[in-house]
Amino acid sequence: MDSSNVTGEDFVIDDAALYESIRKSFTRDRFDHYVNGICGLFICFLGIISNAVSFSILIRRTMRLSTYVYLAGLCLSDFTTCLFLIPDYILHAYPINILDHELPRTHTYTQILIITGAISTTARALSVWLCVSFTIDRWIMICRPFDGPRYCTMKTARRVTLIIYIVGLFYVIPLMFEYEVHEETVLSDLFLEDHNIKFYRYKFSSLGKNYIFRWTYASINALAVYLIPLTIIIILNRKLLLSIRLLERRSAEYNAPLPTKQGNFI
Repeated sequence: MDSSNVTGEDFVIDDAALYESIRKSFTRDRFDHYVNGICGLFICFLGIISNAVSFSILIRRTMRLSTYVYLAGLCLSDFTTCLFLIPDYILHAYPINILDHELPRTHTYTQILIITGAISTTARALSVWLCVSFTIDRWIMICRPFDGPRYCTMKTARRVTLIIYIVGLFYVIPLMFEYEVHEETVLSDLFLEDHNIKFYRYKFSSLGKNYIFRWTYASINALAVYLIPLTIIIILNRKLLLSIRLLERRSAEYNAPLPTKQGNFI
């Protein structure tokens, strides 16, 4: 293009084209839609039904083992996780042609997302420690059979499960204040014809931005939710496997046929 023929009109951007360009930049990710949305909702509903049925079976009077107490507690925590993941997955499940800023992110719904996110995160941590408790219970019963009648009781299992849930209450409270609702005024001005309609997201609160809180939470999460439980489960399951193999070898030896003087076996 000849610079002598350039006019001011060549630098003018059409408002409709600019609006459409910005609008397309808020296209939602297909992976989030199908995986976190469609598949996530399906798995959550399936988990809610299956855990509810399992819980109703495990709390029957005929289930008189400590193992069933831990499994019932695990069903309850998994049920809670699936239930409170649904509000976030609902947004991802909206039709893909609906842009991100067109989703119903009201102030109330965003606040619900903050609360349900904290509860589902805590419920997952509870599930981890209930798995640890179940593993310890099985290890005592198999590897320490003489201590089993003392520690592997319904009363002990109920106490341990209750303690885990009480600790979970202290874990979830600060998480509910980690984020706060934030109004996206720029998006409202750009896309919403009715400016009485507000668009909200959540962002870190002053507590969530606090360095000490972030460092403390990250450390506790890494150690208490991942490293320590995983280490305990791996070590005890290895010991369980070795004990079971030893019992199988001894059982095979006891049941082996006895040789006679002629070299035949009875």
